[in-house]
Amino acid sequence: MKHNGKEKKQIFLFLVICLPVTWLLGWIAYDGLFGEEVLPWANTLHVLACFMPALTAIFLSLVTKESLWNLQFMPKLQKNGLIYVVAIVLGILVVGLEMVPTIYIFPKMASFHPEATAEVMFYTILAVISTACIQFFVGMGEELGWMGYLYPRMEKLFGLTGAVLLSIVIRAGWHLMMTPWDEYLGYNMVMRCVMHIVLVCVGVWLTKKSGSVVPVSVFHCLLNGLTAAFSGFMVVDNSLYEANRYVVDLVQMVPIVLIGVVFFVVLKRKFDMKPLS
Repeated sequence: MKHNGKEKKQIFLFLVICLPVTWLLGWIAYDGLFGEEVLPWANTLHVLACFMPALTAIFLSLVTKESLWNLQFMPKLQKNGLIYVVAIVLGILVVGLEMVPTIYIFPKMASFHPEATAEVMFYTILAVISTACIQFFVGMGEELGWMGYLYPRMEKLFGLTGAVLLSIVIRAGWHLMMTPWDEYLGYNMVMRCVMHIVLVCVGVWLTKKSGSVVPVSVFHCLLNGLTAAFSGFMVVDNSLYEANRYVVDLVQMVPIVLIGVVFFVVLKRKFDMKPLS
């Protein structure tokens, strides 16, 4: 019971520190990036907001005098080198299954850019690689907190199923700082939860298999980087998207949910953990 109380306190402190500070920094950055005047420091605040899970985890670990190695930062390259290849393949697969069908099912809404020549694609790929390197550290800034600190404690308290479901909701709520507050706010938050089904389930599997948050950071950065890269190859008619929003999102989300469910089943069979009594 005493151990349960310690875990609850750590989870509570993490959320109380991380979420409000992230929202504050994120909303200020969002206003600076997309407001009437673009502010030069907005990107810095945005990156700082993305690193808040890691900074919160490090702060709490230092305060409680826990070893930072418990955040599972160090990769075991010799033992689990193949897991990094798997993380890359999964990242490409998820983005491909989300994006590519849209082009063929809704050709009038989304099509390949007519100026996407071989040269343009080459330089776009170089840009993706450089962006992915930056995104890797941004992903690490999240995963050190989510997978390295918060998830293991939630799994001890709520078991694997409870921890996965809570992670999906908490991480979707954390992204409020990047979600427009318009008439689609509720719908967009539901879509965030759906997207996090695959990120959390695959992420937990990668972390448990490797004993490190580095593979899930690679997977995370590919999801962000490759999704952004598609904007360089595609032309989207926003009016047609608005008219078909729910159908388009359904087409994109079905394979995402299926991949997440597959990995959740694998987790239950291989790594299931019951809550502490």
